[in-house]
Amino acid sequence: MAIFLTKDSRVIVQGMTGSEGMKHTTRMLASGTTVVGGVNPRKAGTSVDFPGGVSVPVFGGVAEAMAATGADVTVIFVPAAFTKAAVVEAVDAKIPLCVVITEGVAVKDTAEFFTYAQNAGTTRIIGPNCPGLISPGKSNAGIIPANIAGPGKIGLVSKSGTLTYQMMYELRDYGFSTGVGIGGDFVHQPHRLRLRQRHDHGGLPIGGLGCGQRRDLAPCAVPHPCPGSFRDSRFWRDTFQHRDRPIFLWYGRKSRRQRLLALW
Repeated sequence: MAIFLTKDSRVIVQGMTGSEGMKHTTRMLASGTTVVGGVNPRKAGTSVDFPGGVSVPVFGGVAEAMAATGADVTVIFVPAAFTKAAVVEAVDAKIPLCVVITEGVAVKDTAEFFTYAQNAGTTRIIGPNCPGLISPGKSNAGIIPANIAGPGKIGLVSKSGTLTYQMMYELRDYGFSTGVGIGGDFVHQPHRLRLRQRHDHGGLPIGGLGCGQRRDLAPCAVPHPCPGSFRDSRFWRDTFQHRDRPIFLWYGRKSRRQRLLALW
């Protein structure tokens, strides 16, 4: 069962008319995402043509775009200096999900817009400095390649964008319900991600050495030996038989083995 992002999600892109916004909006559309609008106050009233004969309108603000299209997800590709203002605008518009792709956002700005969103209580933030999230076969909000994995019954959440891609590719034979890259920045909005859904085989959170979330998640874990290879099908088949607990992967180059650190 997908979380946060489904086939019915309607996505707008703040910064769609920029180079990164254009490139990744094209990829999102190609993967089946329902992109219903872009946001750029200086180009409001225009539209942008994408491959496949798709024309996406540009609006002057998030609230205007939501009123016109029924959007419930926004993906932010604006430069770091303007990210705080873009997030605050999205929160003021009460959009349910805000995916902040931008990297290099000042910690002070991140802390302030997270606090603003928490006080508002209307908007969930993913990111910043994240690859976004994908529900394969349904929708893709961000920069995760849509061709690395298909739909399935594993839920994934990761601080690392690279490990998000690697794990989805290595376990592509099993497929994923939703993969979420929460971002590697210092500040995160607290999430209670429902990694184990009724129809999922398991949840797969990924983090790095020193990641504080390990302490919070460890009581939920089931001990397992590390696989010799990510492609060890017998290991994963046996592992996912433990459907009442998530599976946790922590990876770090500074461990003594210079490889997989621990799999709970």
